[in-house]
Amino acid sequence: MLFRGPKEKQEYMKLSWLFIFLGGGFGSLSRFYISNWFQTKYNSNFPIGTFISNFLACVVLGLAVNRLAKADHNEAIWYYFVSIGFCGAFSTFSTFTKENYELLLNGSYGILFLYLLLSVLTCLFGFYIGHSISL
Repeated sequence: MLFRGPKEKQEYMKLSWLFIFLGGGFGSLSRFYISNWFQTKYNSNFPIGTFISNFLACVVLGLAVNRLAKADHNEAIWYYFVSIGFCGAFSTFSTFTKENYELLLNGSYGILFLYLLLSVLTCLFGFYIGHSISL
C-alpha cells in the first residue's frame, strides 16, 4: 500500500485497529448466538454450535481473502474488519480445543475422532467454497 506520508499511514493504522475491534465484537457476538442456538436446538454431545461457527467463519474468510486482500488501501480496511476482526472472533480454535479435551476426558473417543475429522475437512471445504465464490 502506498501512503503519501507517515501521518497518512498512522491514521490508516488507527482506522485499521478500530475496524478490527468492531469486527471482533460483531464476530464474538455472532459466535455466541449461533453456537448457543445450534447447541440448544440439537441438544447433543457433539459440539454442533462451535462446528457450525467454525465452518461459517471459514466460508467468510475464504471470501474475504480472495476478494478483499487485493483491494487498495481504501477498501482494504474491510479486510481487517472481516478477516482479522470478525473471523478471528467468530472462529474459535480455543473453544474447539477445549471441547475436544472434554470429549477425551469423558472417554467419548468416537465423537472426538468424528469432531476432529469433520471439523478439519469441513472447514477446508468451507474456505474453498468461499474462495471459489469470490473469483
